[in-house]
Amino acid sequence: MNKLHERSGSLDGLSPSAPGHEPHGALRGQVQQLAQRPRRRVLGNRRDERVASQLAAADALLYGRRRYEIFAGYWPHVSDDAHDAALARTLHATPKFVASTTHSAPLSWHSTKVLDGELGAEVAGLKARYQRVHVTGSAALLQRLLRARLVDLLELWTFPVLLGGGKRLFADGTLPASFDLAEVMRAGSGVVITTYRLTP
Repeated sequence: MNKLHERSGSLDGLSPSAPGHEPHGALRGQVQQLAQRPRRRVLGNRRDERVASQLAAADALLYGRRRYEIFAGYWPHVSDDAHDAALARTLHATPKFVASTTHSAPLSWHSTKVLDGELGAEVAGLKARYQRVHVTGSAALLQRLLRARLVDLLELWTFPVLLGGGKRLFADGTLPASFDLAEVMRAGSGVVITTYRLTP
């Protein structure tokens, strides 16, 4: 698998998505920059260009259940004259797969299929069929892919804030692994994008 894309977090390795976590004071506005839609204002055109180029190069997309539901609730409804219409068309046309054993609702988004078998075998099959499988977010899915050593590249977006509480990007139980630094990029107001390649 060529990319786990846009795993975002703070300097202290947290995401403000844990239940009941509510940042206080001046941090609230900064934390909101971690959310998908406001983040565009922080990263600007470089963010758009980065995401568009990554997704255009992918020939398959893999989501966890929650990430799929978020994306499916937005991207299929983007109008043709919206600023992100081109990205919406890319996502619409690319084959999409959802790793879930609990998703029972019909998948209405074009060209989407549920992977309900054993994850390692299912994703290994995707890697054999497609040259570039792209994963966005999905922390729980990331843990399972790392345990199966099915992630070749890991991309982290680090925002210049300290949250002090929240959901850890890499939870307890993450298996030890070694990565080589492949790329470092600055995007917007102190946001650093680092790409790591799994050491063979």
